[in-house]
Amino acid sequence: MYGDPVMGVWRKRIEQGIIWFLFRLAMFLANKIPFRYLHTLGGGIGGLVFYLLGKRKDIARENLRIVFGKDRNEKELREILRLSLKNLGKGLFEVITYYYLPPDFVAGQIDIEGEENLREALNQGKGVIALSAHLGNFTIIGAKLAQNYSFNYIIHLPHERNIAGFIEGVLERAHVGLIPDRPRVTCVKRSIGCLRNNEILFIQLDISAIDSAVSIDFFGQPVATYTGPVIFSLKTGAPILPMFILRNQDNRHKIVIEPPVELTTSSDKDNDIQVNTSRLTKVMESYVLRYPEHWFWLHRRWKRARKNVKLIEYAK
Repeated sequence: MYGDPVMGVWRKRIEQGIIWFLFRLAMFLANKIPFRYLHTLGGGIGGLVFYLLGKRKDIARENLRIVFGKDRNEKELREILRLSLKNLGKGLFEVITYYYLPPDFVAGQIDIEGEENLREALNQGKGVIALSAHLGNFTIIGAKLAQNYSFNYIIHLPHERNIAGFIEGVLERAHVGLIPDRPRVTCVKRSIGCLRNNEILFIQLDISAIDSAVSIDFFGQPVATYTGPVIFSLKTGAPILPMFILRNQDNRHKIVIEPPVELTTSSDKDNDIQVNTSRLTKVMESYVLRYPEHWFWLHRRWKRARKNVKLIEYAK
């Protein structure tokens, strides 16, 4: 029967096997072609995926309509998605290729804007919470910053064990710390430990939260949003610095590090958490609006949207 749990397990294993096969194929191609052709191949495959997507394309289109529905027509939304997938393809091949290249070479492909903001924040001795999103090739931010700083990702590892192992290997080779988001208690303990050691803790806030969340307005829709960055900051005093990576026309990258986000504090802790989480969400919104072709539109960000929920909006 279709609902048989045993069959469900086997379907999942088959899907994971297919994903790993495709990933291995990408690894083979990335390791064989000259670096100068890397982005042409990755962009081409990403563009091809645009025509092969099934349900995920519908999800992406719905996400695009939520964000740009009143300002962009269907042709413009389609082009944003196509460019986003091309960038995604380039990013995948970059990560795979960089695994075989010296860390110095990888770092040489990345520039930094606003590094003085990071240095000044770390001089406080309380660590830094790097607020980010699934925008640009975020997986290589650590490869650059770990050259001069202690850098740690909070990450949700893929269910496919081989790919998870590859990711762990890439981060280890770049001397980047990895903190799995589960189990939650361990994640929290290690995260606070990083900050107290005056290290950088990288957190992406644009994922659909399951627990420990508040309902926040994100492009006009209420979504469950993790409160970790705000709670960690209020607990440790670590400043929160928006940190995003963008791809240039020449396929070099630029990490943009903004000044710390000023948090609101009062006697009402719960309200502070919601107001400040909303403030961080507005920062992410601004980057998605400015660089839509860099964002990951295939994620069901609004799948846990709650209707008729009173939202706290950040007033400028």
